[in-house]
Amino acid sequence: MLAGADGYRDRTYQELTHTGRHWVPSSTYTGWAPFLQAEYWPLESLSLSGGLRREHGTLKVPTFRTLAAYRGVTVQGGSPSFSKTLPNLGAVWYLSGRLNLFASYAEGYTLPDVGRVLRAINKPGQSVASFLDLKPVVSDNREAGAEYAADRVGARVSYYVSRSRLGSVLVFDAPNQVYNVMRQRTAISGWEARANWQPLAGTRLDASFAINRGRSDRNGDGQVDSDLDGANIAPNRLNLSWTQRWNDAWSSYLQVSHAYSRGFATLGRRSAHFDGYSTADAYLKWHTGGAGDWTLGVQNLANEQYINYVAQTVGDNDSYFAGRGRVVSLTWQQVF
Repeated sequence: MLAGADGYRDRTYQELTHTGRHWVPSSTYTGWAPFLQAEYWPLESLSLSGGLRREHGTLKVPTFRTLAAYRGVTVQGGSPSFSKTLPNLGAVWYLSGRLNLFASYAEGYTLPDVGRVLRAINKPGQSVASFLDLKPVVSDNREAGAEYAADRVGARVSYYVSRSRLGSVLVFDAPNQVYNVMRQRTAISGWEARANWQPLAGTRLDASFAINRGRSDRNGDGQVDSDLDGANIAPNRLNLSWTQRWNDAWSSYLQVSHAYSRGFATLGRRSAHFDGYSTADAYLKWHTGGAGDWTLGVQNLANEQYINYVAQTVGDNDSYFAGRGRVVSLTWQQVF
């Protein structure tokens, strides 16, 4: 059994550099969370775990005035507090010394993007203490899968589901050219798989594949009926990499990444389409020993021309731009 507590304090604001005005007021979030975690082996091949975490958080925001783009309304400050007990359960069944099956359930707790919420308030008479959009995001997370590990081969595959009754979704506000936070029911699910192989000493090949789907309740009818766009969910992706240790002084890395095309629909109507693209990255590292490590890196090795994922999927014309072309860097690192 393990018992403990975490404590934290975060103070932040967002300032417009030319005028010094605060776009997001100076806000302070403090909290603490005692926890208890236990592990039990009823069988030599079966591990069970479970725990509880009690989150206590307080967000302190002074009275402030929004920018003119949000009608310049005055928002009454306050210090809303949140408390939530978060359970977790897990099991691992070791079928052999190399293969195991696992399953877990855990509740997660985060705040929404407080800055985006506060700066976008545009209705008079609002109070920080009672503003619904500042409530925490509590999610139900489930995962199950299998894992195999041998001397030179490893693999893992899992399926996950994450649901929240009051999720936090970024939605583009076209008239003001900013992203605002909308509180909507969300559901995200997907598959993740990865594998590695070491055919020779110093050689490692890796592959990973991820498929995910995210939906939200855009019209508030209690049904998750609209796809999450590129501002809220990652693309389906395949990564292939080769790591090589040539000798004690030299090593290299090559990665090819492909983001798959996909369509997006809102309330049954097509809202965006992502064309997909492939990129490659590489580096060559020189381990000098006493003089540190030198790394020559190249991002977008083939200088692929593409429009990035977020620009293609959120409908923001001002942010519709190409991804970075070939970027070459030389870095030095010395460990003391």
